[in-house]
Amino acid sequence: MLEERRLDIVNVTKSLTLLIFGISMVLPAMGSNHEQSTGRKTPVDIGGATESSIDGISIISPVTQSNFDAVMAGMRQRGSLRELTAVESNTLVSAVPTGTYFYAYGFQLMTTEDSSDFMVSHVRGTDWHHFELHKQTNGETVLLGIATSNDAGKLEYYSKRYGPTPKLVPQPIDDFNVLLILPLRLLGKIDNHNLQLGVGEVTALDAALLPKK
Repeated sequence: MLEERRLDIVNVTKSLTLLIFGISMVLPAMGSNHEQSTGRKTPVDIGGATESSIDGISIISPVTQSNFDAVMAGMRQRGSLRELTAVESNTLVSAVPTGTYFYAYGFQLMTTEDSSDFMVSHVRGTDWHHFELHKQTNGETVLLGIATSNDAGKLEYYSKRYGPTPKLVPQPIDDFNVLLILPLRLLGKIDNHNLQLGVGEVTALDAALLPKK
């Protein structure tokens, strides 16, 4: 009788172990499916700032003047990007090599819904008027700009007919403290104008998102 009880205990223990193992395997898969269905990715810490993603747009916050350079360097390193050379400079973004980063003035970034090509340079001219772009190794080009938390918060809810138009500046200043990484394929039109902020006149972009598919 005692031996039978021991066997029963062993069998129950084995069953519980298998059940716990099964649950541990299912839970990550459930989380992955949820991320795919919502378009969100689990937040990741990057240089003291938190990175999340929704519908192909990366959102990194908070990005301030003190950690801005470190965050940008981290993004270039993670993407295995090199600086555009002088020989490759002063050409259209469509013609530059993949796996590079480069810059463009606000007025150069002005586009229409039918055109998203513009001249870029290997030199960052004036910090407050020059935006950084990355042409990733997969060939996709992204625009990096700093938005307010209010504008960044609207991205999740943008209209099925036409998206919001987040205002972007080249570097963090005042209440602009969220880095947005926007694929050019999601942008329909970019306008530029000047804002008076803490450092004086700053170029701002109004980057309109295309309709959500």
